[in-house]
Amino acid sequence: MDRRFIAVLGAPRVGKASFATQFCLNCWFDGDRSEYEYAYRKQMIVDNRMCFVEVFVAGPQEDALSGAWMQQAQGFLLMYAISSRKSFERLDELRRIVVHAKGAVPPMIVVANKIDKDKYVEEREVTKAEGVALAARFGCPVMETSAKTGQNVERVFANLVRALRNTDSGRGAVQRENRTTKCVVL
Repeated sequence: MDRRFIAVLGAPRVGKASFATQFCLNCWFDGDRSEYEYAYRKQMIVDNRMCFVEVFVAGPQEDALSGAWMQQAQGFLLMYAISSRKSFERLDELRRIVVHAKGAVPPMIVVANKIDKDKYVEEREVTKAEGVALAARFGCPVMETSAKTGQNVERVFANLVRALRNTDSGRGAVQRENRTTKCVVL
């Protein structure tokens, strides 16, 4: 069976833990759980193939972004809340941390969360176009979701599993960052 390790990164209070809980347990818990790291597991079928997905939700501490799970993670969900420009602006930094830790650009998806309530739409600080532009700059897709209602939650994970499988088969090779190499002849 296929086994995938996925990390969910984002600023505090964007809904990372609720998103993972919705994916794995099909429920939503209200309240702030941003002080902790969480790990979840779920079996799912993607394109008629069973897959075991392990989800790690990073806590707010910077040292959490350099842990052993970072090396184990194969794909990343970079999450922001549509009602928080600050969370959106944090994604550049998080992507840099991931690319530095992995030495390459792994499969990732930008996740625009909290589209479930009218108050968030009215208070929307990040437009769809801005999310699309950021994802294009990152070279990855963007998806709008609601951890509360479950809208597009399963689809995000399925799409990342597909991207990871494509990377495995060579169709979506991991992009190396611009690095200079040197040849030494002995």
